[in-house]
Amino acid sequence: MVQKFIKEDQSSFDLVIVESFFQECTVAMGHKYGAPVINIIPVAPWVSPSMPAANPLEFSYIKDFVLDAGKSLDFFSRLANTIVGLYGLLVEPNVYLRKMENMMNDYFQYPGHENRPPLTEMLKNISLSLIDSDMMILTPRPYVPNFIEVPGIHLLPINDMNEVKTCI
Repeated sequence: MVQKFIKEDQSSFDLVIVESFFQECTVAMGHKYGAPVINIIPVAPWVSPSMPAANPLEFSYIKDFVLDAGKSLDFFSRLANTIVGLYGLLVEPNVYLRKMENMMNDYFQYPGHENRPPLTEMLKNISLSLIDSDMMILTPRPYVPNFIEVPGIHLLPINDMNEVKTCI
């Protein structure tokens, strides 16, 4: 069903919203529809979304989301953070993004996909990234202008608490 949508859908969209958490190949939908892409990032940005956007990657004080290093970083936490960051800088573009590009080439075959730019170029052209993180939980950090924190976008609205009040 998804393949049918990718290959045959002739709809027109003004905007494509993707959630590229370990599925960066979905930015191809922006190319398919000729529309700007908004990327939703469910955690603090790591190397993959940060590098194409030139978002700062300072391993000395910006913790990678895979590490539970607390608010402050001691020497060994910074060392571990730097190792994880360097792994991301070296392995993600050379191994991980190549696999994503292969996946995109295999599964995102729509009319005009032959003229599609490389995945790395499409990632550089993401118009806006909405980051579901909050500096109350994570360490404050600098972002480029097209990275915007919107904490709690995954949460449902609060329901009436009357039922809880009657139980208490």
